[in-house]
Formats: sequence, structure tokens, C-alpha cells
Amino acid sequence: MKKSLTLIIAVLVVALAAWAIADLRKKPDLRYVVSGSDSQGELTVLSSPPGATVYIKVKGKKEALRFTDGPFTVNGTYEGTDWKKIGTTPLSRYKLPVSNNVSLDYVYGVLRGTKNKTSVVDCVYDVKIEKEGLGQQMIDAVELTPGNEASFSVDLTTDSHNKVPEDTARKLADPQH
Repeated sequence: MKKSLTLIIAVLVVALAAWAIADLRKKPDLRYVVSGSDSQGELTVLSSPPGATVYIKVKGKKEALRFTDGPFTVNGTYEGTDWKKIGTTPLSRYKLPVSNNVSLDYVYGVLRGTKNKTSVVDCVYDVKIEKEGLGQQMIDAVELTPGNEASFSVDLTTDSHNKVPEDTARKLADPQH
């Protein structure tokens, strides 16, 4: 009886030690939350003819997210998957966040718990302007700055299915416009 009790205790101690070692070496589960900042920029979009629908999509910057915790590193981008309708042209001074707050939780096992890392990432937007029967125009990588306005003017025609040429789109960083 004494031998079997000693054997059971030895097995439990070895199992507990193995669990503790595995828990300490465990790769973390990652959870993240993205929220827009209070700092905003303004977007103005004009079209010829007016009445075109304006959509935006958050675009991730290359390697914008980099978190390191011990031997674990996260490199990544985030990008909106759906286009969001924000209005019709003429669209004047539409407010958008200029940065996102990214909070990443490393969730380890029981012994190490959870560690949180946060970062602020500049927002970059793709803008799509389309009107039924006249096609669409795309403006890639619009970066807004706090308190300033990005302004674009596009001409929609029946063959408007391309990106906006550099000379057609104009970006103003002057807050007075």
C-alpha cells in the first residue's frame, strides 16, 4: 500500500512538473482590438457629374504592426475587407480617424498569464467613387493628417474603371480649403 501511494505521488509530481514546463514554454494565443483615435482629418471628394457614391476602405501599411514579447514576434497588417459607403458627391469635409489604436494581448498559460502591447498605427484609406452608368474611379493610399483636409476631384465617364491619374486627383494639405 505504501509503495503504491509513493508511486502515485511520484507520478503526480512528474505530471505537475511536465505541465508546468509545457505551460512556461507554450506559444501564446493572440487577441487584438483595433479602435479609431479621436484625432481626425477631413476628406473632400468632388465629381463631375455630381451625385456619385463615395466608398472607403482601411488599407494596412506594410509591416505597420510589429509586436515582440520574448521569443514571440508578430508582424502584420490589418485591412478592412469591405467597402463602407460614406456619402455622395459633393462630399465636403467628411471626418475620418487619422490613426488606429491597436491593442494586442499575448495570452499565455496559467503560470505566465496575459501581457498587453499597444501601438498607434496611421490610417491609410482607399477611396472609390462610382456612379451607375458612368463607372468608377479609385484613389489609392489616402493618408490624412490631424486637422487637415485631403481633397480630390474626379471626372466620371462611361470608361471610368481605372485609378485616378495623378494630374486629375489633387491632394491639398491646407486646412483652409
